[in-house]
Amino acid sequence: MFAGAVQGAIGAGLMALSPLNQLTLLTRLQVIGYPTADVLRYVPGPNDTYTNQLRAIGTSVDPNVFGGTLMLALMLIVVQWASPKPVLSRSMLLLLALPTAAGVLLSLSRASWLGLAVGLVLIGALCYRRILVLAGLLGLIFLAAPAGQEFVMRFVSGFSTADRATAFRVGEYANALTLLGRYPLLGIGFGMSPDIDVSAGVSSVYLLVAEQTGLLGLSAFVGAVATTWWIGLRHITRINDARLQGIRAAYLAALSGALVAGLLDHYFANQAFPHAVALFWLYAAGLVTASRLAGPTQGQREPERAALAGPTAFGANSAAVQRHQLTRDR
Repeated sequence: MFAGAVQGAIGAGLMALSPLNQLTLLTRLQVIGYPTADVLRYVPGPNDTYTNQLRAIGTSVDPNVFGGTLMLALMLIVVQWASPKPVLSRSMLLLLALPTAAGVLLSLSRASWLGLAVGLVLIGALCYRRILVLAGLLGLIFLAAPAGQEFVMRFVSGFSTADRATAFRVGEYANALTLLGRYPLLGIGFGMSPDIDVSAGVSSVYLLVAEQTGLLGLSAFVGAVATTWWIGLRHITRINDARLQGIRAAYLAALSGALVAGLLDHYFANQAFPHAVALFWLYAAGLVTASRLAGPTQGQREPERAALAGPTAFGANSAAVQRHQLTRDR
């Protein structure tokens, strides 16, 4: 959560500068491997042109990766704020939420926005109704503001093929289905397309996995993430420990958002973005661990603890009896 706030603040701070100053600062990072070409990202326009609307990237190279990774952190922050026993104070969580949310919005990543909405609505419906109330209030304020209306238009345009990015995605999906039809079981591997008439690469986690590993690999991937998600969801409302429930709900919201965002983007399974892939599985591991610690069988474990404690108590009583006998003998 702290790292997300720092990265969000960096992205928002860069957006407050002129494009030239942004370019100057980011290209100075070439000493640690940051790219120097195609550094700033603008929203695509009609007829293979670009608008003058700049997207926030922070130091993540790609605005979609920037928005997606911040989405995960923001999900933790919001769900923890709604939890009865958060791991941080609510005032601290609000401070962390501001730069993180600013980064997600300024990235103009519609997949991240959709994933964020789905993850928070899920947890709001299951556990914490105050998330739904907060979302409703912020939504009304957002719609009333001119800047908010621009964001809404940006989101809605993604559902039309008139949007250049959407049209490009539709073409990628068609290519992916063609490749999958030709190489159904094992895919094409992790290199270029073996056929000159279609290209590899697609803005979807699931289609990308299918392209590279075929239906066998896709089945394994979907089975793994579905099992992880179900472990986190099952009996989440029946946890006695409020703190552990909040942690588990936060990870469930984040993973749910990532799975939804994966429908429209590829960075959570793309080897070109190993840090995003690592974050995805780190959150999945956090969800499983929190589920094991706060499982619904807590009450069933009490007799086990009592049984384990029994010999210890018996041993203590026996020792006391022996000391008493020794004292009496003396």
